[in-house]
Order: sequence, then C-alpha cells, then structure tokens
Amino acid sequence: MFRSLLSKQKSEFGLLIDIGSGSTLASVVASHHDASTPEIIWSSREHQPLHPRATPEQITKAMITSLMNASLAINTQALHALHAKYPRAKIESVQVTVAAPWSYTIPQTITYTQPTPIRVSAELIRDLTEQADQKVDTDLKAQTAIAELGLSITHRMIAEVTCNGYVVREPEDQIANTITLTQLSAIAHSYLIEAVTDIQQKTLPAAELLITTSMLALYETLRTMRPTTSHAAIVSVGYEATEIGVIRDGILAYTTHTPVGLYTLVRQLSEQTNIPAGEIFGYFGSPEPLDFMTRAGEQKQAMVKATLSTYEQTLSELFLETGDGLILPSTLLLNCEAKYAPLLEPSIKRSVKKATHNQPTVELLTSHLTRTSTTTQSVGGIELATAQLFHIMQQKQSE
Repeated sequence: MFRSLLSKQKSEFGLLIDIGSGSTLASVVASHHDASTPEIIWSSREHQPLHPRATPEQITKAMITSLMNASLAINTQALHALHAKYPRAKIESVQVTVAAPWSYTIPQTITYTQPTPIRVSAELIRDLTEQADQKVDTDLKAQTAIAELGLSITHRMIAEVTCNGYVVREPEDQIANTITLTQLSAIAHSYLIEAVTDIQQKTLPAAELLITTSMLALYETLRTMRPTTSHAAIVSVGYEATEIGVIRDGILAYTTHTPVGLYTLVRQLSEQTNIPAGEIFGYFGSPEPLDFMTRAGEQKQAMVKATLSTYEQTLSELFLETGDGLILPSTLLLNCEAKYAPLLEPSIKRSVKKATHNQPTVELLTSHLTRTSTTTQSVGGIELATAQLFHIMQQKQSE
C-alpha cells in the first residue's frame, strides 16, 4: 500500500525544445502521475532577428543562432528554476520537436490481404512495419532533391491498425482477411539533429533523447485529448513558414508547407510602406493588427491590400494541396500565438473559401488541447502541445 502511494506521487521531468521556423522554444516540464495535465515550470523563447531582407541562408543561420541562445538559457536559467521548485528533481528525458521548413512528417500505409481469414500475429505486425519503413526509406532515396537536403528519419510511430476496415487497438489475435497499418515518420535536417544531440550530450548526457516533428506532436496530442476529431486540418503559422496537416478519418494523412510566415508578410509590408518592420510586427500582435495602414497614404494602402491579397493567394494554393484530391476539411485548427489570431483568422477563412468555395470554421488549436491548467504561466499552442505530448508519453509508460 505504501509503495502504491509512492507510485501515485511519482513525477517525471523533461527538457523540451521546439525548433520553429523563426524561433526556438525551450521549457522544463513536470509530468505528475496523479495530474491530468503537465506543469510547465520554466520556458523561454529565443526569436530570430526580423531582418528587413533575409535570404534562406540567413534564415537558416539565424535559426542555429536562436538554438544556441536557447541552449545558453537552459544552462543558466532552466535547471536553476527546476531545482528552486523541486530540489531533488532529475531530468531524464529531452524531447525535441522540429517545425517546417526544417522537418517533414510522412504518412505511409501498408495493406496485407488474404483470400481467407487469418489470425493476426505480432510477427505480421512487425513485417508490415518493416515494409512501411522500407517504403519511406526507398522513396526518400529516390527523390534526388530531398536526398541532397541531408535529411534523416528521427522517429516513427504506428498511427493506426485496421482489421477488415475496423480500427483495433490490440491487433494481435484478431481474425481478418485484410490488415492495414498506417505509420508516421518524422524527418529532419541532419545538421539540426547533430546540433540538438550535441546540446543534449553536453547538458544532460544521461537523459533519453527523442526528436520528432512539431506537426506530429500537435497531431498526437490532439488525438489523445480529442479522440473524436475525425476530419480537420491543422494550420500551423510560424514566423518563416506555414504548415498544414490534413486529418482524414482520425489519421494524419498528409502534410505540406510553404516558406511564408508572419515575418515574410511583415517584410513585404514594411518594404511597401517604409514603416519599420518591428513596428508593423508590433501591430500584428494587437487587437487591431492593420492599424498601421492609417499612417500610409492612399496609394500605399492600395499596395498593402495587394500584398495581403498575395499572401492569401499563397495560402489558398497551399490549401489546395491535400494529397488525395479531396477538398480541405471544413474545420481548421489554427496553431499560432493567440495574439496573432485576429490577423490570421480572417485571412485564412478568405483563403480557404477561395480554394474550396466553402466557408470554413477556424478554431484555435489550444482550445482542443486543454482540460484544466496547472501551468505556471500562459502558454501558446506548440508549447502546450509539446508539454502535453511529454505528459501523455509518461502516463503511457507508467500504465
């Protein structure tokens, strides 16, 4: 009985790093076995500089710089904050999530069919998983442009197994003619993998390291917290990229992105209006994000509207890429910092309507990732999602 009580009170602690398209977020999180949500003990976001003009090479260099700055904050602030609250705490996990354009999330489905029903074995599931692995590996090697990017698979997970069309949580010993396995692979740039591995080895060498994609973290958290989500699209708007994840029948079926984000739009608007980029970006986070237009003359206001229209056209083209020829789901789950929602929601709605001729529903993803909050501060979508993912994984391991 005493041992059982200790087990219920046990906590795990993790260092979480999210590498976004224009910033790096680091946080220290506690997963308490008797809590429904994680506790965020400390967090810090290192933004990349908002340069008026930035080449892809400069953006990549700025991303590495923000990661190194986050590493310094981890060494000087994170561990101190953890031990100030939990003096005996030990971080045993380092969880890294990587967003587009630095990562890709690839679904792969393998189907096995027999003329007569068979009993599903663990060996068959392993064989199907290996086939999925080999298919992704072969496809990556076959695409020269992707191979030249220097990508590596960091994480794989089985998203779903169906027997005769029915989803089964425990496929072993099921009787079926047709078994289908869907696997999701997380892929990231090799130089990033080397950088975060170096940080982990220097900071927490004994900790277990997991590297996955931000989209996979958002999806896994969403389907755990809201398992009834069947058809939806996750729209993740970062500073230098916008990524979508299409969910069909509860499975992340397709992901893609465009290298256009909030910083991209700010640069274009600053160039059109001669208003400093930082000032425009400040407006973007206000309740009236386009108030800066009042400082522009009639001609420049027309140019601003044209720039916004071009931005929405880019999003509209992105929303046409669903991977299966079907239109985008009508429910969109927006992942962004909440203060940018007044700017992004109207643009996204117009873009989707232009692409699909349907009026979408746009909801903040954070509303689907919470039950009750035990965090120490107000958090954004990806911060909450990565913390929830860590908590979910710890809870599953303790079952």
